[in-house]
Amino acid sequence: QPIALSFPDTEHTKHLWNQANGPSLGNESFGLLNGRPAAEISGLAQDVSDDLAPLESSFESEKQKFAESLLRGRLAESSQDRQQSSSQASIPKVCWSDVGG
Repeated sequence: QPIALSFPDTEHTKHLWNQANGPSLGNESFGLLNGRPAAEISGLAQDVSDDLAPLESSFESEKQKFAESLLRGRLAESSQDRQQSSSQASIPKVCWSDVGG
Protein backbone atom coordinates (compact mmCIF):
# COMPACT_ATOMS: atom_id res chain seq x y z
CA GLN A 1 0.00 0.00 0.00
CA PRO A 2 1.56 3.34 -1.04
CA ILE A 3 2.29 5.94 1.58
CA ALA A 4 1.01 9.43 0.83
CA LEU A 5 3.47 12.16 1.70
CA SER A 6 2.67 15.83 1.84
CA PHE A 7 4.48 19.00 2.70
CA PRO A 8 4.12 20.19 6.30
CA ASP A 9 1.12 22.47 6.59
CA THR A 10 0.02 25.14 9.04
CA GLU A 11 -1.44 22.55 11.43
CA HIS A 12 1.92 20.79 11.61
CA THR A 13 3.66 24.12 12.19
CA LYS A 14 1.20 25.00 14.98
CA HIS A 15 1.82 21.62 16.57
CA LEU A 16 5.60 22.15 16.58
CA TRP A 17 5.21 25.70 17.90
CA ASN A 18 2.88 24.61 20.70
CA GLN A 19 5.14 21.67 21.63
CA ALA A 20 7.92 24.20 22.21
CA ASN A 21 5.55 26.30 24.37
CA GLY A 22 5.54 29.19 21.91
CA PRO A 23 3.18 32.11 22.58
CA SER A 24 -0.14 32.53 20.78
CA LEU A 25 0.15 33.60 17.15
CA GLY A 26 -2.27 34.31 14.34
CA ASN A 27 -2.57 32.02 11.30
CA GLU A 28 -0.68 34.48 9.11
CA SER A 29 2.36 34.21 11.37
CA PHE A 30 2.24 30.43 11.28
CA GLY A 31 2.24 30.69 7.49
CA LEU A 32 5.63 32.42 7.70
CA LEU A 33 7.01 29.34 9.45
CA ASN A 34 5.63 26.73 7.04
CA GLY A 35 8.35 24.65 5.41
CA ARG A 36 11.02 25.51 7.97
CA PRO A 37 12.82 22.71 9.82
CA ALA A 38 11.24 21.52 13.06
CA ALA A 39 14.35 22.50 15.06
CA GLU A 40 14.18 26.04 13.69
CA ILE A 41 10.48 26.38 14.53
CA SER A 42 11.09 25.11 18.06
CA GLY A 43 14.07 27.43 18.50
CA LEU A 44 12.10 30.44 17.30
CA ALA A 45 9.22 29.54 19.64
CA GLN A 46 11.61 29.43 22.58
CA ASP A 47 13.35 32.67 21.56
CA VAL A 48 10.07 34.56 21.19
CA SER A 49 8.81 33.16 24.52
CA ASP A 50 12.02 34.26 26.21
CA ASP A 51 11.69 37.74 24.70
CA LEU A 52 8.10 37.99 25.96
CA ALA A 53 8.83 36.72 29.46
CA PRO A 54 9.72 40.10 31.01
CA LEU A 55 6.52 41.70 29.72
CA GLU A 56 3.50 41.88 31.94
CA SER A 57 0.52 42.34 29.68
CA SER A 58 -2.94 41.56 30.89
CA PHE A 59 -4.29 41.67 27.35
CA GLU A 60 -3.66 38.48 25.39
CA SER A 61 -4.25 40.28 22.06
CA GLU A 62 -1.45 42.74 22.83
CA LYS A 63 0.86 39.89 23.77
CA GLN A 64 0.01 38.09 20.52
CA LYS A 65 0.72 41.17 18.40
CA PHE A 66 4.04 41.68 20.16
CA ALA A 67 4.93 37.98 19.75
CA GLU A 68 4.17 38.23 16.03
CA SER A 69 6.35 41.32 15.76
CA LEU A 70 9.19 39.55 17.56
CA LEU A 71 8.82 36.54 15.27
CA ARG A 72 9.02 38.70 12.14
CA GLY A 73 12.19 40.33 13.49
CA ARG A 74 13.76 36.95 14.25
CA LEU A 75 12.87 35.67 10.76
CA ALA A 76 14.41 38.77 9.17
CA GLU A 77 17.63 38.22 11.15
CA SER A 78 17.68 34.56 10.15
CA SER A 79 17.22 35.48 6.50
CA GLN A 80 20.09 37.99 6.63
CA ASP A 81 22.35 35.43 8.31
CA ARG A 82 21.58 32.89 5.58
CA GLN A 83 22.31 35.40 2.83
CA GLN A 84 25.62 36.38 4.41
CA SER A 85 26.75 32.81 4.91
CA SER A 86 25.85 31.81 1.35
CA SER A 87 27.58 34.87 -0.12
CA GLN A 88 30.75 33.96 1.76
CA ALA A 89 30.72 30.34 0.62
CA SER A 90 33.84 29.29 -1.21
CA ILE A 91 33.47 26.73 -3.95
CA PRO A 92 36.75 25.16 -5.05
CA LYS A 93 37.69 25.04 -8.69
CA VAL A 94 36.14 21.87 -10.09
CA CYS A 95 37.03 20.29 -13.40
CA TRP A 96 34.60 18.32 -15.52
CA SER A 97 36.75 15.20 -15.05
CA ASP A 98 36.37 15.54 -11.25
CA VAL A 99 32.64 14.87 -11.52
CA GLY A 100 32.87 11.94 -13.88
CA GLY A 101 32.72 13.74 -17.19
